[in-house]
Amino acid sequence: MSDVTSTHDDEVGFFHQPQAPDLFCVATAVGSIDTPNRVEPDVSFTAKFFSDKIELDGKDVEFWTFEADNGDHLFPAPLRRVRAGQVFHHTIKPSKHVHTLHHHGMEPGPHDDGVGHMSFEVSGSYTYQIRPMDPGTYFYHCHVNTPLHFEMGMYGGFIVDPPSGPGTVYGDEASRYDVEAFWAFGGWDVRKHDLNQAAGFDGQDVGLNVWEPQYLHINGAFGDAATTSRRVTIDAQTGQTVCLRLLNAGYSVARVTFGGLEAELIGSDGRAFPASFKVDQWLTSGAERYEALLRPTRPGTYPITVEFFHYITGKSLGVVTGNLVVTGPDVTPPPPVLPHVETPAGPVVVAPPPVAEPGLGVTRSTAPQTAEPVSTPAPEAPADEPAAYHPATTPTAPTRPAPATAKKPARKPVVKVKAKTKREHETEREAPVSRRKQRLAKKRAAARRRAAAKRKAAKKR
Repeated sequence: MSDVTSTHDDEVGFFHQPQAPDLFCVATAVGSIDTPNRVEPDVSFTAKFFSDKIELDGKDVEFWTFEADNGDHLFPAPLRRVRAGQVFHHTIKPSKHVHTLHHHGMEPGPHDDGVGHMSFEVSGSYTYQIRPMDPGTYFYHCHVNTPLHFEMGMYGGFIVDPPSGPGTVYGDEASRYDVEAFWAFGGWDVRKHDLNQAAGFDGQDVGLNVWEPQYLHINGAFGDAATTSRRVTIDAQTGQTVCLRLLNAGYSVARVTFGGLEAELIGSDGRAFPASFKVDQWLTSGAERYEALLRPTRPGTYPITVEFFHYITGKSLGVVTGNLVVTGPDVTPPPPVLPHVETPAGPVVVAPPPVAEPGLGVTRSTAPQTAEPVSTPAPEAPADEPAAYHPATTPTAPTRPAPATAKKPARKPVVKVKAKTKREHETEREAPVSRRKQRLAKKRAAARRRAAAKRKAAKKR
């Protein structure tokens, strides 16, 4: 496997057999060791550990991260930048406890991956050697006791430009931008900032699985300070394309709302989307990165909000806001004018839009004021001629029949049915049986009479 990258060995030209296998299996912490198959880098960085304190609500809260190149103690760690295909060296100097550097989303060999429990942890110094080949948005962080060390602030952004350099995200016209910003947004649960750097390693439950931040930030500007911080505020002109690189540096989901602008999402986690898409808000998860292109056409201040939610209950944990400040003339394009449609008979005449006209609000009735005549009266017929044959008796207008009076349908008489008693119901059920008994008794009586008559006749003989 290559020392520089695990996915583009044919382009790098540096091969080796895995070196120092005992190092990965036996030693979990080292002082200072050499980088296997080290080559001359194109870019070099140094990540020097420091601890400091920041005041939040009158309380000093400790944080850890890496010094800026000029020695400033800032949170988050410095933003790094290289071009795809360049070899960079990133040297860690912990100076306190053990730490590593993991370049999240990149694919180096195992000795340069920086996952402490899978390779080794560093107490002295070590130079990570990586050659990224995929442009995009990344970040680096300490991967020792990660939930705590990340919470303490040991992370920073990392941009891999295309070989042509800044100006496009992925080296094509579709990802071109004029202004760029990198926003890392997250939160601090200050209860964890008093823990020992190895808290939880022995299996003790110190609450590292619970993320309930009291303070949210963008680029280390907490709360309301984010709306005015120069670390956060983006300045642009109308008509320019703004590339906002987003990093969810929290341990939960966060919704980004783009201040009324339409954002075109073009890629995520160091890979371009097959096809971009436009949104006015987007839900991100922990460690996800996105590139959003914004194209404001009107001047103004656009508040871009980040709202975090509890990863179990879904309850809002709070909102932090940064601003996009746009100056310049309004360059909103006019609505498109559709071309005239021609037919063999000439241009199509479309329905005109309504226009103002006087008198449209008059409320005078539009119905006729005089009643319509039913017929012309006929002159009387001569006395010697029947009226039926007089031509003047023919109506000159149609006869309007008198309105018929609607007759109400006759109501049916209401028949009251008396409810039967239980005895009456029993009598109805017993009546057929009684009638059968009566018929049977009559038949038997007639048979007895016939038999008696026969016996009497026999005696007489």
